[in-house]
Amino acid sequence: MWNDNKENVVMVSEWEDDENDEAKHMIEFVQSVKALEEAMAPFKEQLKELKKNYKENEWLDAKQQKMAIKIHRMIQDDIDMSDFVDLYNSIKKVVPSGGEE
Repeated sequence: MWNDNKENVVMVSEWEDDENDEAKHMIEFVQSVKALEEAMAPFKEQLKELKKNYKENEWLDAKQQKMAIKIHRMIQDDIDMSDFVDLYNSIKKVVPSGGEE
């Protein structure tokens, strides 16, 4: 299959040194990302189940969960609330919300 296009294939040994280093770094990066994504998969499933559980028990609906996560992220990022509210109000004047069209 790939042999049909072998004239388009460039062997790593034929690349210049800095291109070779770049390719090595990219391969290592992709391998690391893949390993991390595979390691995170069970946690993503747990998060999905947690959200489902809260929704089924009617503790928080999807919108409330999303808001709680946004609040958590803002606290993590040490967002200044007064600056955020000022910016939010400025933007809201220009950008209509979904239901105001």
